[in-house]
Amino acid sequence: METQKNVTLNNAQQCVKLFLIIAAIILTVSCEKEEPLLDQSIILGTWKEVEPEDLGQFAGSNHTFIFREDSFFLEIHSWTDVVYQDENGNWVDPDSYGYIKGEYSFDLDKIYFDGVRCLDSTYADRPAGDEVPGYNIGYSYKMKSSARIILDPESEYESITLVKE
Repeated sequence: METQKNVTLNNAQQCVKLFLIIAAIILTVSCEKEEPLLDQSIILGTWKEVEPEDLGQFAGSNHTFIFREDSFFLEIHSWTDVVYQDENGNWVDPDSYGYIKGEYSFDLDKIYFDGVRCLDSTYADRPAGDEVPGYNIGYSYKMKSSARIILDPESEYESITLVKE
């Protein structure tokens, strides 16, 4: 009878030890370093898009964001190695720039932009009476560090990696 109690006690002790080991593993995995969250102090300033050096492209666009406390300014440089004509037969410039300004907001996993397209790099508004195309978009984001943000990280070819200047 005494031996059976000792075996039962040893089995119980082994179960407790196994439980503690499993709990320690779960706690270790769940406490992995999380990426920092986006906040106002991190995002202020100028952020430029960087592309992998080994990425071959025939066309693309590069983004430069300037974030202020209550607004953003965006320059989009679109370029192509392909020369083509538009629907009217005009040759299209292989380099073009677009300028957008507006307001931004963010939450735990998305950043939202609400703005208008501008005439030029001075971010001047379009003349009264002109239809001003809007710029309303939301990107999921992932912080890699306080100086690196990836917009739309789920999209392998469409993601935008921004580095703070």
